[in-house]
Amino acid sequence: MNQNMRIRDIVAEPGTKKTGFLQIADLYGYGLKIPLMIVNGKTDGSVLSVVAGTHGCEYAGIETVMRLFTKLDPNSLKGALLLVPIVNMPGFLGRFAYVNPIDELNIDSLFDGAGAKPHAPKLGRAYGIYTSSLIYPYGIKGSVSELMADALYGEVVSKSNYVIDLHGGDFPEEVEDRVAISNTANKTVDSMSESLGRCFGVRYMFSDDAQNSGGGLVGKANRAKIAGVVAKAGDSGKLQEEAVELLYEGTLNALKYLKMLDGTAKLGNPKTIKVRHIIKSNHAGVYIPKRRTGDLVNKGDAIGIVHDLFGKVVDELRAPASGLLYFQHYNPSVLPGDIIWMLGEV
Repeated sequence: MNQNMRIRDIVAEPGTKKTGFLQIADLYGYGLKIPLMIVNGKTDGSVLSVVAGTHGCEYAGIETVMRLFTKLDPNSLKGALLLVPIVNMPGFLGRFAYVNPIDELNIDSLFDGAGAKPHAPKLGRAYGIYTSSLIYPYGIKGSVSELMADALYGEVVSKSNYVIDLHGGDFPEEVEDRVAISNTANKTVDSMSESLGRCFGVRYMFSDDAQNSGGGLVGKANRAKIAGVVAKAGDSGKLQEEAVELLYEGTLNALKYLKMLDGTAKLGNPKTIKVRHIIKSNHAGVYIPKRRTGDLVNKGDAIGIVHDLFGKVVDELRAPASGLLYFQHYNPSVLPGDIIWMLGEV
């Protein structure tokens, strides 16, 4: 096996498409690879990376990238598309929520390297799904997941002018469709990232203040002056056609905005969310939601309860502020410290 294959080994001629793999490691005969698809336009233009499957059970983004490759005509494209349908192949094949099952690390938290985040999160398994965040000070630097993050960024995204990272809701999650940008204090990069987000026509845009680290793949790219956006659609570990259509049409719209495809881009006007709150359970038990994902609530509103095995309510979850319930961990079985809701102030 060639463990040193790089993107230059998979380059497509102008006006053609090509597929290949980035070789990550040979794990005692198990070849760990990241699939890569290239659509190389017939004429010069920008290079856009579109990435999905960092979390292997967020299926709408995975299908979107495959659909882009099969449907786009390279003769109508200016520039090139670098398409990664599934980063986390072990998670996809093993149907593992959140993490790479080989080392139980969240690849999306490792793009800044072990030095920037020495105590990266692992996720503790509870009742068959990953729920409780734990912190491990070992197994990160040089780990399989860090090798995957390094290869994805170094061999694909760093070769691009722009990046779109597709996500959604994993197995135990319901989410509101949205986009997210990581500001950098570079007005040119931040303005372009915001415009790419507006291409998806969603109701809400999450905007983070400039930071020296964090923000996953797009955060790292933005700090390197590669504008980009995270687009999230679909949930519950299902392949929902409406979510695929949202991500697919949004990406085509972005290609038009970047002048990589002919046509006029239509930009939405989403509401910006900058302040977010996490609502956790305080007790083990059975969780019963009182509101639905996507609801707008007022501060103090009841949004869920937890009762014990005898039916007694042991925890009442209330909105800590007025805003949008954009994330719910819908599984009824909960432990102390589990994240149940996320709320954004609109």
